[in-house]
Amino acid sequence: MRDVVPDAVPCGLVELDDQGAIVGANEVFRAWTGTVSVAGRLLTDFIDSIDPQRGLAAGDIVFLKNDDGMRRPVLVEGPLGAGIAVVFDATHRQAVEDGLLQTHALVRRTQNRLQLVIDASIAFSAATTEEELGQLLAETAARAYAAEESMVFLSDDGRLRQVAGTYPFAELDVGELLSIPALRRGEVVKIAGAEEAYAVAAPLGRAFVSAGVHSIIASPIWHEDDVLGVFVCFFLHPRGFDEQASPLASALSGQAGQVITSLRLQRALEHAATHDETTSLPNRRFLEEQLQLHERVDGLTAIFFVDLDGFKHVNDGHGHAVGDRLLREVGARLRSIVRGDHVVARYGGDEFVVVAEVPDPDAAAEIAERIRIRLAERYESIPAHLPLSASIGVALADASTPIGTDQLIRLADQAMYAAKDAGGDRVSAAIAPTVRSTLGDLASGPALQ
Repeated sequence: MRDVVPDAVPCGLVELDDQGAIVGANEVFRAWTGTVSVAGRLLTDFIDSIDPQRGLAAGDIVFLKNDDGMRRPVLVEGPLGAGIAVVFDATHRQAVEDGLLQTHALVRRTQNRLQLVIDASIAFSAATTEEELGQLLAETAARAYAAEESMVFLSDDGRLRQVAGTYPFAELDVGELLSIPALRRGEVVKIAGAEEAYAVAAPLGRAFVSAGVHSIIASPIWHEDDVLGVFVCFFLHPRGFDEQASPLASALSGQAGQVITSLRLQRALEHAATHDETTSLPNRRFLEEQLQLHERVDGLTAIFFVDLDGFKHVNDGHGHAVGDRLLREVGARLRSIVRGDHVVARYGGDEFVVVAEVPDPDAAAEIAERIRIRLAERYESIPAHLPLSASIGVALADASTPIGTDQLIRLADQAMYAAKDAGGDRVSAAIAPTVRSTLGDLASGPALQ
């Protein structure tokens, strides 16, 4: 080799003729190419992935390959025609550029995910029900992770119910999936591949194989210290998870948890405004609002106004706690007597109102008598020497009766007082003149004009 291409330099030196063929090369270049004799070969023979239209130009970072298929990033400087070309090892520079590209890609993914969380927050906040929120969360999570399937469970009184999505594991009870220890500790769970699934639990691994699921990511839905549910994404294709997967899941879960908490608080406030705190029955406000919307049908509307006989002695003699327990039991007994579509409300104090659609007066009489008998039965919460009974007033009208439901309540109230004045533990009724039946025998209350 001529002196112009010395061996004692830390870079590759290649002498080229005017055709681009190698005249000579130093030992560094020959070592990089793994070829002892390179003379007569084109420099481009050792360069991988050259743009065929652009060719090789000085200053390019390209990959130098050897006969064993190894590739080394290099920087080519100097003339690529006749003369000396200098080939520098660009491994470090390539590593830096690769790192910059990875950093740029990470920044771009982070920005995209941040925007996704912002968009999710806006969409979630518009949800008016937990079911609507669950559907939005399932769709958002599936889109964020490019998952084929996703599902959302929300907790009601400690029990999880599915509100959105599909469950692919036919052979694994959903409770087993959601009982993964890390998930129950409130951690995001990532499982990539059946082998990892088997390591968690054998049934889970078998479910992965049977359903063709490759990976899952699952996150508790939380707010402050409360776990409100779980969302799970299922992947039917090979899927790994980067370092941003768990923070993204936590962000989506946190956003959903805030909205669920807000929805539940709103629901609790609405319930408190329309329901009695002691018995959990609808209150007077709810009853009157519902009756304003009520339209009488072809049958009869019956209002039963119930007042407890002897409750004052219980409340005064044994305290309000005993009295409250007694009121709750009375409410439960009333609910057990009437149909599910009938309204049972606590009107105030020891007064209750039942609203029912009945086919005829006889049916109303039967309901009133059932209420009287049931409320006179023994109560475990009070001593036996303090018997309790009920005075019941009934107001009954058909669709043609020109009277509002608020007036019906007042008439039922007046009928109740007639029953109480007659000694209590009995039924008194106010009946429209056109309504005649055996209930008429009870009509010791005010006349219904």
